[in-house]
Amino acid sequence: MHWRDEPTFVEEWFYNAEKVHSILAIDESGTATFKTGKKPEENQWFVLSGIQLIKSNVQTLGDSISQLKNKYWEDGLYNNKSVVLHSRDIRKKEKAFSLLKSEYSNFRVDLDTLVQNMDALIFSCAINKRKLQEQYIYPKDPYELSLTFLIERYATQLNAVNAKGIILLESRGYHDDKRLLKRIVSTLKLGTDFVDSSEFNCIIGVYFGTKHQTDGASNWPLELADLTAYRIRRRIEGASNSIDPFDSIKSKIYGAPKIIGRGLKIFPKNTENGDG
Repeated sequence: MHWRDEPTFVEEWFYNAEKVHSILAIDESGTATFKTGKKPEENQWFVLSGIQLIKSNVQTLGDSISQLKNKYWEDGLYNNKSVVLHSRDIRKKEKAFSLLKSEYSNFRVDLDTLVQNMDALIFSCAINKRKLQEQYIYPKDPYELSLTFLIERYATQLNAVNAKGIILLESRGYHDDKRLLKRIVSTLKLGTDFVDSSEFNCIIGVYFGTKHQTDGASNWPLELADLTAYRIRRRIEGASNSIDPFDSIKSKIYGAPKIIGRGLKIFPKNTENGDG
């Protein structure tokens, strides 16, 4: 079955490895729904972040992540599965991170160092959901709006070096994956208001994965996408830089140091705390 027809798990992308220049792993921070809950000010922003990993650098970065996990957990495992670097669990000190105790501060330093030194490029989109509803009678879905931006930027980057790449998304179940895949395939086939469909020929696969794979291993590209998405959202919200520092990833964002409108799209424009 072709990846355009059915959601395909990421293991399959290695069949096209010789053609692939890079992978764009995508994850979000915040919720894409317009429902704000009891604290709307804390659920105003939705951030979708993609981290581009060049295939030739993947092994080195993967080894660095394994070394970090092995340093703080025996064989890098928690409950017989690879530790997942999930931003919420880290800051809440839950699951594997509840065991660190006195080593927690050292772990955070090592994690920040790894993120700061990783060989990667970041594309991100921040949606102010309240402003989006105020400005549009029929606002588009924040996730799909953000994803379109990331696909456009990734294609531009690939075409600049005459390369081919694939996209990796976190699986949310067959039916949700199927719906999202159909939307992406349509975008690649028809193009967007800003990018012609021919410019998307450089994207040769869209795949899905889970942060924990069936063999217990972790899907670390998705973990890195999660970490970067959270740091960007906290910066957009005006949070302190002392925890999950935005400065550790700013130089990795496409277009740095001038990232707004390039590697970081804030939509709608002129929203508060969005000066980058």
